[in-house]
Amino acid sequence: MKTLRSSFSIRRVTESRLFFPFVVLAFILLFDLIAVPEFFQLEIKQGHLYGSLVDILRNGSCVMLLVLV
Repeated sequence: MKTLRSSFSIRRVTESRLFFPFVVLAFILLFDLIAVPEFFQLEIKQGHLYGSLVDILRNGSCVMLLVLV
């Protein structure tokens, strides 16, 4: 039986194919946080959710579904 320590290693995480995209996404979100403070702001108007992140998810949902197929 493997222990948690032997199954988790930094080398294994950094060699993953998803490591670089997640790092780039983190830098983009950090840049948006600094450059555009309102980027993460969400508000509800007349029962609907509005904000930059909502627009990105709504407009990118078609592409995300196509990628999964």
